[in-house]
Amino acid sequence: MFCVVAAPADAAKKADKPAKPAEPMAQDTSLNNVKDAPKAPSLACEGSFAKDATHAKLVTEFGTKHVVFKDVEVTSGVLTKATVIFDDDPTRRVVIYWKDDKARAKPASISIEAPSTWTGPGGVRN
Repeated sequence: MFCVVAAPADAAKKADKPAKPAEPMAQDTSLNNVKDAPKAPSLACEGSFAKDATHAKLVTEFGTKHVVFKDVEVTSGVLTKATVIFDDDPTRRVVIYWKDDKARAKPASISIEAPSTWTGPGGVRN
């Protein structure tokens, strides 16, 4: 069996009109060129970030100038104390929350947000 389908006349007219230009995509303000970002070390649950890590050890590893203990927003309007490495450099910023806040010891969790370029286990990254 043979079948022919004809398009309506107004569809042919629409096809002759140039397509409306697409709106430009929103700019990614986190970091447009990750390849141009400074290299950051790998982050793993060993070495500087092992289960026995402390704020003091991080200061020794990264320097007093790059490690601070401060209030960090964990959710809208909720602050908690944490160690922040490279606070002034968003491409290298890391936040460490402690199980023992008083001793600033034993990482409970480590947070890395875009545009940070740290690489985690297995090459995981933002």
